[in-house]
Amino acid sequence: MKMTVLGCGDAFGSEGRFNTSFYLEEGHHKMLIDCGASTLIRLKQLQIPVDQIDTIVITHFHGDHYGGLPFLMLSNWIEYQRTSPLTIIGPEGLEEKARNLQEALYPDTINVIDSMDVRYLEYQDFNWTDYEDFSLYTRKVTHAPPSNPHGVKIKIGEKVFAFSGDTEWNDSLIDLADGSDAFVVECNNY
Repeated sequence: MKMTVLGCGDAFGSEGRFNTSFYLEEGHHKMLIDCGASTLIRLKQLQIPVDQIDTIVITHFHGDHYGGLPFLMLSNWIEYQRTSPLTIIGPEGLEEKARNLQEALYPDTINVIDSMDVRYLEYQDFNWTDYEDFSLYTRKVTHAPPSNPHGVKIKIGEKVFAFSGDTEWNDSLIDLADGSDAFVVECNNY
């Protein structure tokens, strides 16, 4: 598994850093973990084809973690004429939040999203869920409760990547780190 840090900055772009997003590659599988508002810019800088991303996992509903979805969706449609399926996985309320964000940033474009093959799936805590080429495990973490914050563990092939999501210390981090080959921690408070 290859992991590329697209962004690890805060919501304010401190020191010019991009918003949170990680790109995972394993064989033909290409995945984003979070899609902050600046993600599309970073993907293009690194010449990563947007239309080859098949899965996006969202940890919570803050703009620096999922605010890039509308830009990515329009790029897929207008620049790439995407026809391949895209799966977006996130906390409860994902589809409604993503659709509302799309309409807020680009009114009257939801029909574009509806014409693409996009699946919205919600994950469950304390439960490994198997998808076509990977498995996903999530835990609630300590962050702004209305954003529905989670940490995630993703197994692709024999490798496990874990990300704390935006959090302060809590015991969920022990569980997320357990058995992980790489564990990225984003800490907003001690």
